[in-house]
Amino acid sequence: MGEVYRARDTRLDREIAVKVLPERLAEDPAALARFEREAKALAALSHPNLLAIHDFGREGSVAFAVTELLEGETLRRRLIEKRLPWREAVEIGAAIADGLAAAHSRGVIHRDLKPENVFLTSHGTVKILDFGLARREPIVPVVEESQSPTVTQETDAGVVMGTAGYMAPEQVSGVAGDARSDIFSFGCVLYEMLSDRRCFSGRTGAEAMAAVLRDAPPDLAESVKSLPADLGRVVTRCLEKNPEKRFQSAGDLAFALREVGRESGILPAATLRRARGKRGRIAVLPLRNLSADPEQDYFVDGVTEALISDLAKISSLHVISRTTTMAYRETTKTLPQIALELNVVTIVEGSVARSGQRVRIRAQLIKASTDTPLWADDFDRDLRDMLTLQGEIARAIAIQIKAKLTPEERVRLSTARAVNPQAHEAYLKGRFYWNKRPMGIATGIEYFQQAIGIDPTYAAPYAGLADSYATLSSWENGTLLPKEGFEKAKAAASRAIELDPKLSDPHNSLAYTHLHYDWDWRTSEKEFRTALELNPGNTDALHWYSHLLTAMGKHEDSLAATNQGLQLSPLDPTLNFHLAWAHYLARKPAPCIAQSQKGIELDLHPFWFHFFLGWGYEQEGKYPQAIETLEEAVKRSKESPVTIWVLAHAYAVGGRTAEAMRLLESLVEHSRQKYIPPYEIGMVYLGLGQKDRAFEWFEKAFEERSGWMAYLMVDPRLDSVRSDSRFSDLSRRVGFSP
Repeated sequence: MGEVYRARDTRLDREIAVKVLPERLAEDPAALARFEREAKALAALSHPNLLAIHDFGREGSVAFAVTELLEGETLRRRLIEKRLPWREAVEIGAAIADGLAAAHSRGVIHRDLKPENVFLTSHGTVKILDFGLARREPIVPVVEESQSPTVTQETDAGVVMGTAGYMAPEQVSGVAGDARSDIFSFGCVLYEMLSDRRCFSGRTGAEAMAAVLRDAPPDLAESVKSLPADLGRVVTRCLEKNPEKRFQSAGDLAFALREVGRESGILPAATLRRARGKRGRIAVLPLRNLSADPEQDYFVDGVTEALISDLAKISSLHVISRTTTMAYRETTKTLPQIALELNVVTIVEGSVARSGQRVRIRAQLIKASTDTPLWADDFDRDLRDMLTLQGEIARAIAIQIKAKLTPEERVRLSTARAVNPQAHEAYLKGRFYWNKRPMGIATGIEYFQQAIGIDPTYAAPYAGLADSYATLSSWENGTLLPKEGFEKAKAAASRAIELDPKLSDPHNSLAYTHLHYDWDWRTSEKEFRTALELNPGNTDALHWYSHLLTAMGKHEDSLAATNQGLQLSPLDPTLNFHLAWAHYLARKPAPCIAQSQKGIELDLHPFWFHFFLGWGYEQEGKYPQAIETLEEAVKRSKESPVTIWVLAHAYAVGGRTAEAMRLLESLVEHSRQKYIPPYEIGMVYLGLGQKDRAFEWFEKAFEERSGWMAYLMVDPRLDSVRSDSRFSDLSRRVGFSP
């Protein structure tokens, strides 16, 4: 249909794509109608799995559309390169189904779904393309000009529209079809992803269409080994000749695919909820502090965070995380602008006024696209009833937006223990400083301990302690020896779970500890799943769970978990640079570099994105670029040891031995006063080719139970010693099978 150019929007300073209709088609009414029809269909939609359009118009004889810029490849190209593992096919399929569900909810039927029209971005996102044949209302007949065997005519009865081999039987028969026709086409695509062959084919388009009407699809089990029976049944149901026997909605289809994924361990059950329409997407903006005391900001932030957490536990809602919404505290953007950026329908605004032992909360629900108030109410309670009050507000909001509550969710939101106001206040101060990590963790710990001293039966501050100690024992924030920090984290998390088994956070901290300290993969996964079942919106759990999946070599699953977290918290700097790290360990330097450059451009957290950008360049063997970038990371981090040890390794493998030795000696000396992971010192020795010294430090890392040991099997920097018997012995003792 056209030519696509990479361009820059100079007003908003962003890269975009400009699709231009060629001159030979610009004056063709039929081609122009299809071009405009695609633009209008995209303009009616907004979803992460659908291409976003920014503008459409005509300049002289040039018709153009401006869309988001995508980098990656089509599903067709991926299928040409390799056969997809069924787990990857399920993840891609679920994303396609989510996109279809969003389109169908706005009355848009795609009608030409095929691998050429599915795009896999370098960031791991799936996008549905080409809505040129989409139908909302009966459309004008068009004559198509395409390299694909696409048949396009009128939508009146008896006329065929679609692509041979992917059209539903009713489309082949000339019936207009509906959303279930897209589901049949989806079945053809999923079948092809799984089997590496087309479901319905022939020497000509006519033969392929005849096969759709006449033939049953070849048995998948014959060509795909170890295919879950439930997955085969999903495909079969999509490909039913009778639309009444297919899935009746793309949302149900997405749910069925994710149930297959849940049973097969692709992602935890909690992250694979029934696909929600856009109506279920909601954001809670920072509540305003109406107290006379500006020092009460910590209290107001705590109320905001609690409301987000309670709403996130409702499985039918998609709630944007605190990390992202807090970025709008001082914004001058309008609610429609915020809604567009976050892809939400409703926004919660409100205020908190505290006076003595009373608190008054005003909550307002707004239809964001038009800035129209939908509901508002005031809640006045004693501070002892804060936990009950938070659940009451969340339940009221859920009722107003007609969210479906399970019986368990109703009970959870309507029952809560009374809380000692002084203990709760100390806990909120602890979380306030925890959210300023790593610098605020020490102060946060003091307040959590103060809360426990006031009320030893209050579970939440124990969860805060567990989060704090686990973080202080991690490689990037490590100030405690693993044995000291992780043992404290385990004790605090276990106590929190004992007091309140329904809290998500302590299960997450316990899982993180089992991964990085105990090297107990099975128990770690069990605890991560529990954390996400208790709070599907727990982005920290999605982030840390992706660490486990990466350590196990399940890179595609890890990327999927990370991307799910980013859907909930698109502005979370940690999740954004973690995505770069996940690509690095998956040996995908190009997307690692692209993600890091994106983070630098957005100014989310420049030091970490320079850090991972340098790693990406190093993996590609571009040592001068790696060193230059990592030197910038050291400067921006104010010479953090984390950046220094990675720069030292880059110097070593880049041939700048003297500089590597200088930094190495500094790190060894520094390790006598402050904890430096011995694993990383060993890595610098390895980069210098001193394998014996490297293994001495790796043994020390094993003895100290360094968290880095969990990544032995996937760290690319260890490739030079994987055949060494000492590496085999070390990995066996850490818990990896020979």
